Amino acid sequence: MAEAARSSRLIFLKLIAKLFTSVLAFFGVLSGSGCTNGFMPAYGPPTGVYFQGQVRASEDSSSVTGIQVQLSNPDLSSVYGTAHSGEYGNYYLPLEQNSPSWPDTVLVSATDIDGEANGSFLPKDTLIIPDSDDEYQEFYVDFLLENE
Repeated sequence: MAEAARSSRLIFLKLIAKLFTSVLAFFGVLSGSGCTNGFMPAYGPPTGVYFQGQVRASEDSSSVTGIQVQLSNPDLSSVYGTAHSGEYGNYYLPLEQNSPSWPDTVLVSATDIDGEANGSFLPKDTLIIPDSDDEYQEFYVDFLLENE
């Protein structure tokens, strides 16, 4: 009789342990999908500042590959991000919410860094004033570069 009671108690404890493990795994504590491994769930609206656009030659409006697009403060003392124009002249520069705090004005500049490889172009820049109150901002900045 004592053996039967001990066996049923053991079965009951195993059932409770499985149930507890399932509940913890469901909430991400045991499954490895919790926030402890660097994964952040995509809940709510997006945050950050995103720049994208296209780089073209002013002579014939053809796309220009290999142009460096850089975000910095106007005096160039801090660089916030760098991207390069791709095959069709497009660039995309995301700056997530972990980026440093933004100044009142951001300088977006396009510079030909590959020399004669894709043509030789003069640098160009523009100033952008981001809204410090918005958590999500997207800017489209196209560059029309003149030949050197």
